[in-house]
Amino acid sequence: MHPTGGTRRVFRQFAWLEVGSVKMALSRPTHQRVTQAVSQHFAVKDLNRKVVTKKSFKIKAIVSIVVLACLGLVLVEAQTKVLRHTIDNFVYDNKNHYLPCETLPTEVEVQTIVQEHQDVIEAIERVNPGFVGVEIDTSCAGKADLLIWYGTHENRLEIERIIGGDTFFGIPYRLNNR
Repeated sequence: MHPTGGTRRVFRQFAWLEVGSVKMALSRPTHQRVTQAVSQHFAVKDLNRKVVTKKSFKIKAIVSIVVLACLGLVLVEAQTKVLRHTIDNFVYDNKNHYLPCETLPTEVEVQTIVQEHQDVIEAIERVNPGFVGVEIDTSCAGKADLLIWYGTHENRLEIERIIGGDTFFGIPYRLNNR
């Protein structure tokens, strides 16, 4: 402790005030450093707040865009079933018509078409006997479609070549790789 009651560190800060010199204690504004430091602190704090606000806005914007894109994809999938078609075709090697029961033909209509085109049914079953079959699916009450099952992708391609279209003489069909 210095004899004046302060520490040497404090005393050294005032050592530049040389006795008899032109330098004066009032040559610097009082509390200038403190005022600048405080104002810089608030400026930095305000700048940080603006940066955080910009970042949170960007994050909210990105999240909003992602959510809207997902909703758009869900709506497109609900209407077109593109994803379901793709998975059925490339993963499961199946083909489905995705028609609701209300739009399927009656069971009697399907049975009539199958009887009229029994030669085509037999040609399909001859693609790979025991591994290819044709069934009338009556899982919808009073309505029906054809379910054609097969063992390999080559069987599917041959079946599609025999049928030659998206329906079996007007009857929707599903291809199922078993």
